Amino acid sequence: MALPASSTPKPASGQPAFPSREISSTLRNWWDNEVDFEKSLGDPFGDPNKKGGTVFDLQPEVSSLQAVKVLLELEEIVGFELPDGMVKQGGYSTKEEFVRHLSGQVQTKWDLQNKSSKK
Repeated sequence: MALPASSTPKPASGQPAFPSREISSTLRNWWDNEVDFEKSLGDPFGDPNKKGGTVFDLQPEVSSLQAVKVLLELEEIVGFELPDGMVKQGGYSTKEEFVRHLSGQVQTKWDLQNKSSKK
């Protein structure tokens, strides 16, 4: 099932330009919302009087299971289905890592999609 692509300008080659700003903005906003929500829940096993951390301190900021949800928003932008496998196993520790990795993955898929649809 193909989703409608957002209107993006087409360069001279006739291939639509990759919507990098929209992708990056969507990823950054999603990260902020997801991390803020998780922080609002707190560490259910944390003891404020205890020195040291818990297993939650070892977890990535955003897990791969959480990150898969952003693909639905990105699919609305690019207009085609994105595979779950493009999300990094183990998740992401920083927003920059998240944005850089997924932007690159989506752009690679975008290039392949537009190359094959051009034939």
